[in-house]
Amino acid sequence: MVNYLDEYRKAVYSGKICAGRKIKQALKRDERDLKNKNLPYYYNNEKAEQAINFIEILPTTSGEPLKLELFQKWLIAELFGWRKKSDDTRRFSEAFISFSRKNGKSFLMSCVADLYLLVENRPKMGREILFLANSFKQAKISFDMFAHGLQYLAKESPTIRSRLKINNAEVFDKESNSHAIAMASKLQNLDGYKSDLAIIDEYALAKDNSIKDVIKTGQVNSDNALLTVISTSGNNLNSPMFHDYEFASRVLKNEVQADDLFIAIYEQDYKNEVMKSLDNSKLLEKSNPLLSNAERSRVMLPKLLNSIKLASEQDN
Repeated sequence: MVNYLDEYRKAVYSGKICAGRKIKQALKRDERDLKNKNLPYYYNNEKAEQAINFIEILPTTSGEPLKLELFQKWLIAELFGWRKKSDDTRRFSEAFISFSRKNGKSFLMSCVADLYLLVENRPKMGREILFLANSFKQAKISFDMFAHGLQYLAKESPTIRSRLKINNAEVFDKESNSHAIAMASKLQNLDGYKSDLAIIDEYALAKDNSIKDVIKTGQVNSDNALLTVISTSGNNLNSPMFHDYEFASRVLKNEVQADDLFIAIYEQDYKNEVMKSLDNSKLLEKSNPLLSNAERSRVMLPKLLNSIKLASEQDN
C-alpha cells in the first residue's frame, strides 16, 4: 500500500518536483503532526488509498481513464486520510487550496464531490453538497464535471444508475436521500442549506466573508462536514481570500494553530522567479503543479512562457 504523504514529500525534497516554500511548510507540518502522538488525530493510509482508488475509477473530462498526479493524490490523501481518534471522522473541516489557472482545481473538487455523494457515510442519510461561485456559470463548471463522472459510473453500473437522478444543476442519490446542487454564492440562495460538503470556487472574487460565515453556521451540527475554498489568487489585498491567505501563512509557519484547517498554497516564492523561468522553466511548477506531468507540460509550458515574454515586452 502506497503512502502518498511520504511519496509526495520524497519527490519534493529530492527536487523531482519543484515546489515552493509554502508547500514545503505544509509537508513539514505533516511531519510534525505524524510524530506528535498527543494530537487527537491520526493518519489512516487505508482510508486515503480507498478515496484515491475510487476517484481513479472516474473518467477525465475528455472521457479518458483518469490517472491522478502525485500532487493530486497528496491533496486527496490529506483530506480523507487524516482522522479523529475519537470517532474516526475526518480531521479537516476546512481546506484552503490555491494554484494557477488550468491546473485542474475544478476537476479535482468535482471528484471529491463524487466521493462525498457515493462513498462517504457520515451522515448516513441526507448528505448535501453545494457548488458555489460568484456566478452560477462558474459554479456549474465543477458541477458539470461532477455530473459527468456520475453519468459515466451510471453507464457502467446498473446499481449506480438506479440510485441517481441527474438534472441540469442538481443531482439526487435516491438510496441515501442525498443531493448536490450548483448555485451562485448569494446569501439569499443559502437559506436553509446545511451542506456536508461546500466547495467555493474562485474565492478571490468574493467581496466579503459572509458566504463562508453562513456555510460554517449551517455545518455546525455535522461532525464530518468540509468547507473547501479553491481558487487562483487575485490582486485585491482587501479581499477575504487574502485575509485567509495571511492566516494560512501563519499556520504554515507554526505561529498559530488551526488543526482542522488543511492548507495547500502553490505559488512562486519570489516575484522575479517569473522572469527567471524563461531560463529555468521548471520554476513554474511552484505555481503550476500540473507541469510535473510531461504531457500536460508539453501543452501548457510554451503558452505560459509566451505569456511571460509578452508581458515582459509590454512592461506588465
